[in-house]
Amino acid sequence: MIQVASSLKQTRTKTIAVPTDIVEYARYRGIQLSPDQIKVLRSVLSNRPTIVESAHSVGKSLLAALLACWFYETHPNSIGLITAPVNRQISEIIFKEMRRIMPNCKDFAPKANSLYRNAEWWVHGYATNSGDAFQGKHSAGGILIIFDECASVDQIFWDRAHSMFESGKKNHFFLGIGNPYSKSSPMYLEALTGKYNVVNMSALDHPNIVEKREVIAGAITRQTVLERLQSDCRLAEPHELDKAFQFEGQNYVSENPLFDVQILGKYPSQSDFSLYSEEDLANLLIPIPDDPDYMVSIGCDVARYGSCSTVFVVRRGPNIVEVQSFKGLSIVQTAEKLKEFCNKYATKTLSPYRIPCHIDGSGLGCGVIDLKGTGASVYNFVEVINNKKADEDMETYVQGKRTEIWVRARDLARKKALSIALLPKKQQEMLLNELRMPEFTVTNNSLIVLESKEKIIKRLGRSPDFADSFGLACQLDKPTWDTFRNEIPS
Repeated sequence: MIQVASSLKQTRTKTIAVPTDIVEYARYRGIQLSPDQIKVLRSVLSNRPTIVESAHSVGKSLLAALLACWFYETHPNSIGLITAPVNRQISEIIFKEMRRIMPNCKDFAPKANSLYRNAEWWVHGYATNSGDAFQGKHSAGGILIIFDECASVDQIFWDRAHSMFESGKKNHFFLGIGNPYSKSSPMYLEALTGKYNVVNMSALDHPNIVEKREVIAGAITRQTVLERLQSDCRLAEPHELDKAFQFEGQNYVSENPLFDVQILGKYPSQSDFSLYSEEDLANLLIPIPDDPDYMVSIGCDVARYGSCSTVFVVRRGPNIVEVQSFKGLSIVQTAEKLKEFCNKYATKTLSPYRIPCHIDGSGLGCGVIDLKGTGASVYNFVEVINNKKADEDMETYVQGKRTEIWVRARDLARKKALSIALLPKKQQEMLLNELRMPEFTVTNNSLIVLESKEKIIKRLGRSPDFADSFGLACQLDKPTWDTFRNEIPS
């Protein structure tokens, strides 16, 4: 127990025993927790960073507020940081819940999102509009970091948190909690690193649903779940059991991505803004027979920023057969690497000078193009300008060449005409993760526009260099590539 003083009257002070166990603390504060909420809190308190993939209306914001209050009351001379995509989420939800949990606490700032005892003992809320405000915070007593709606928290904040939080260290706690809308979010990519304990909070497991009555007021209701089952799901066929979920003894299949997110607390098979579906990505892992006489194409995305790599992807027929990545290559070295690949994959019927090398020419790539050679030794360096118009056959569907490149590669995956099964597993995983990264929007003319590389770097903290090169390698000369054969002698 922690002893804290609470001023009841000006003339006397009463000492209250605050439980150090968080479940007991919740009871002490009059809060009923669901089994999933207890599971999450136990995970956080084990000093392992925790990410929660949550359905709607299952008490995720209350969970964050309770954790912050418990930490403040039981960890003197420690600091807590709470962030969310917008200030309203912090002030009108998290801190509003915190004030409700501790109604008599005098340490709340009148207007700011802050609990403050002294310079070494506080909890502050920050909106994610500046990564600089969320760094360099350390405390000998302990630290709590909470990301609410963490699917929309930019990568820079995750990176800042890593510099402040030490997994496994006593009194160091991290909770990221949000609705799993998109596999292109930092929340999803961080979970893949293996650094976090990932917990699912499904509405179907909530006490209100399991016990068929209102156990926890204000949470998800059974009526809501039944209505969503009727409108968004159907009974599963026998061959669909692998993708079905169970509810009250019946197997169901979701037909609405929002049901996956809002009720099951799971990522949809394809988000509303992701170019690749999970089925598309699974198709890329299906082996396709290779043939050394298939046509070869090479994609090269030349590094433009300090964090970027120059990546080479070699495609032979329907297979991606090699991927290499380098940091710090000069333009001359990049051109030489491309020539090495052309010579390596040349055959008796395919001259190294005929192999198309599709190079992103929107940055430093234009300098590589100039080094294609002279005289009889001119390599087939093809400049691809991302901001050009899409080809005629695609211009009524996509806006811009870069979007066209990604869509063409996606369409090959959708047709099961492209495979990365020959790559090492680590490269497969890296490529699949990068293909999930970009989001797209739709213009007023109903054209698809892929998110720019600059925006991806800002949102996720890294560039999809492998995926961009993969797309470039998939650019085809349609009459020749229909059979993948090199039928014209060199």
